[in-house]
Amino acid sequence: MINKSVFEGRVTKDPELKTVGEKSVVNTTIAVPRTKKDEADFIPVVIWGKQAESFAKYMSKGSLVSVEGRLSSRTYESSTGEKRFVLEIVAYKVNFLSSGKKNSSVSEKIETKSQNQEQGQAVENESTYSQEINEYYKTPDNQYGGLYDVGGSGVTMNW
Repeated sequence: MINKSVFEGRVTKDPELKTVGEKSVVNTTIAVPRTKKDEADFIPVVIWGKQAESFAKYMSKGSLVSVEGRLSSRTYESSTGEKRFVLEIVAYKVNFLSSGKKNSSVSEKIETKSQNQEQGQAVENESTYSQEINEYYKTPDNQYGGLYDVGGSGVTMNW
């Protein structure tokens, strides 16, 4: 079965790099224009590891990017006890199509590469990361409300 989504759009705000466990993560939203003028869909995107670090370093609000990833759904319990449903893209490839204000000459492609050994390691740690992430969702400073998903692959950067 195939679970692949590809979007091209603009970053809606300056990215903020966070750490969950020992992994870096950026949770962002991409504005993808519709065919009608002045209409857009706002797609939540989760970027992990080294690609999250590069995204936070080089991209800013208004930067044009393409994102390839898998559609992920999850439910979580909010700090008020409500069950919430989230649909998001967990990125495994991010192309910087225009430079952000942080570095006007950067254009890079970052790709997540799955390897059996890395997946095995990630699966062992997934439960711990899930617990840490779920605790983060319950804190008042979490403006995204449960948009993270624990991925299980290593990250390779192609420059």
